[in-house]
Parts: sequence; C-alpha cells; structure tokens
Amino acid sequence: MTLGKVMQASTVSSASSSRAATGTMRPFGRAFAASTGMAPGQAVERMRVEAARTTAQTTAQTTAP
Repeated sequence: MTLGKVMQASTVSSASSSRAATGTMRPFGRAFAASTGMAPGQAVERMRVEAARTTAQTTAQTTAP
C-alpha cells in the first residue's frame, strides 16, 4: 500500500486537525501517528522515496533503447 493510499484511508476530524494545527508539534505528531500509523517524519521520508522511485522508473523507461 502506498503512502498516498494510507493517507486517503485515514480520517481525521476537522476539530482534531485544528487542535493539532494550533498546538505544538508534539500533539500534531501524536494525532498524525494515531491516524496514519507513522510519525510525520517517516511519512515525509516515505513520500520522498516513492517520488524518487517513480522518477527513476519513469526516467529509465524513457531513456531505454
């Protein structure tokens, strides 16, 4: 399952989102981890790896003889 699908499958209420957005990073991190199953830093890392993988595959396909 890709991170995008994990993010789409998770639901966060607007009330909890607004509380997290106006608070410190710790409550946000906890709310994010509770809804996605991973820490925000892990999510960013996975998105970057997935983007790099997609770019590498696309580039390899377009440059193949």
